[in-house]
Amino acid sequence: MSDESSPERPEPYTDALRAITPDLLIAIWQSTIDEGSGHFSREVKYPTVLAKISNYLQNEALRVPPWEACGTVLFRFVDEQPFGDCNHRTGWFLVQALMARAGYRLVRSEDHIVDFLRGMVNRAVTREQAIAWVRESFAR
Repeated sequence: MSDESSPERPEPYTDALRAITPDLLIAIWQSTIDEGSGHFSREVKYPTVLAKISNYLQNEALRVPPWEACGTVLFRFVDEQPFGDCNHRTGWFLVQALMARAGYRLVRSEDHIVDFLRGMVNRAVTREQAIAWVRESFAR
């Protein structure tokens, strides 16, 4: 059994990290737009950012706790804005999927999540705060 400083990385989680490509990130983003209401930009502004996020997930993220990898990815989506719209939604969708694969369940209310994501969009959240928030938002 592992403690919080050395979390287990279940095979479904590590397999998911290794499978994430820029094309998969675009597909996730497109499905996020399709599920939303309103008019959203369908522009992929920075494909190189997607390649860097994908590379992070396939390599560096395998060496850190899931909440750190997910908090970092959420922050990068919002901070680096690879898409014309829906960056925070795409990042949040990815975080939920990866944390579930790592064996964690969401424990935050929808209102709390919305408030935090709005703060991220308004640039009021650091990478370290995003990591801490993800860690506190999920439990085994």
